[in-house]
Amino acid sequence: MLILGGGGFPHEGRMFSEADAVRDYLSAHVPLNTQVHSLGACSDTHDEALKVADLMKQRGLKRLLLVTSANHMPRAAATFSKAGVQVTAVPCNYHSSLNRVGDLHWFHWPSHHGFEIFSFWIHEVIGHYVYRWRGWI
Repeated sequence: MLILGGGGFPHEGRMFSEADAVRDYLSAHVPLNTQVHSLGACSDTHDEALKVADLMKQRGLKRLLLVTSANHMPRAAATFSKAGVQVTAVPCNYHSSLNRVGDLHWFHWPSHHGFEIFSFWIHEVIGHYVYRWRGWI
């Protein structure tokens, strides 16, 4: 089973689910031999973890491959674990210049990309503390 989560986005006065959009794309363009389940729009990672835990309990599933961006993985894995979901982390979408083809120089000039990476990092640091304070991890 492929479980799709994620947030939502407003468009023309209506809320749309990222997970529904991916499910619809996959069903139209990618032949899969498995059930694809959309969680709908999740308000945050904690909401997503609770929805996944409930679905796994209903279906008798025991373990999950958790795929998310590498910078988000520590908080996501901790949140899912606290919700009772056994996860195997599969991080992706690394934001490091060492992982970009053609950018292997030993010295890097500062750029807007550095601020983008910093914003990802600080979002996760603050999010981790907030989730710990709320008891979600």
